[in-house]
Amino acid sequence: MDDKTNIQLFNHIFTHHRERFIRFAYSYTHKQEVAEDLVTESLIYYWENRARLQDVKDVPLYILDTLKNKCLDYL
Repeated sequence: MDDKTNIQLFNHIFTHHRERFIRFAYSYTHKQEVAEDLVTESLIYYWENRARLQDVKDVPLYILDTLKNKCLDYL
């Protein structure tokens, strides 16, 4: 994928999945600010590693899995 396509995909994921991701993280942490921070960290992790993650078929699911692991690490 070129950078423009990557940015469009990332923007779509951010706008369409961020709130759902926050609710998911909140169900683990029970703290709104922590949930928001973990979501941001998960999104940044994907963005920074997107070049090596090109084989990932379902990016939102990958980010959700990353988020779950971050929540478990937090706990």
